[in-house]
Amino acid sequence: MPPRISPAQLALRFGIEVTAFFGISAVTNAWWGRGAAIATLVAAGLVWSTFNVKDDPSRSGRAPVPVPGGVRLTLEVAVLCSGVAGLYLTHRYAIAITVGALSVVHYALTWSRVTWLLHREHTDRA
Repeated sequence: MPPRISPAQLALRFGIEVTAFFGISAVTNAWWGRGAAIATLVAAGLVWSTFNVKDDPSRSGRAPVPVPGGVRLTLEVAVLCSGVAGLYLTHRYAIAITVGALSVVHYALTWSRVTWLLHREHTDRA
């Protein structure tokens, strides 16, 4: 059974995700221009919304492309770390540190989901 996630945790997660995507687009905009920023943002968003674990309570339960939980967790951490790095590299130090800290707090408070993900090794499409 997937763990339940409180609405407050889902709201925190949403805020972290949006800020991370902003950080990803900010660094590409600074280095390669707005076209690259938009392309990177779209690519990250597509990956984020496509590769999911079936029945994940934080993702609506749908999985267009089911992946094992470890793969999803790695994807999440990679996107969030990229967002924090983007914020830091564009001199948004306070926001980067805040988002990084909130990400750690979020995963600590939703540890039951993390362990659930790590035990989800199959990718059945049913």
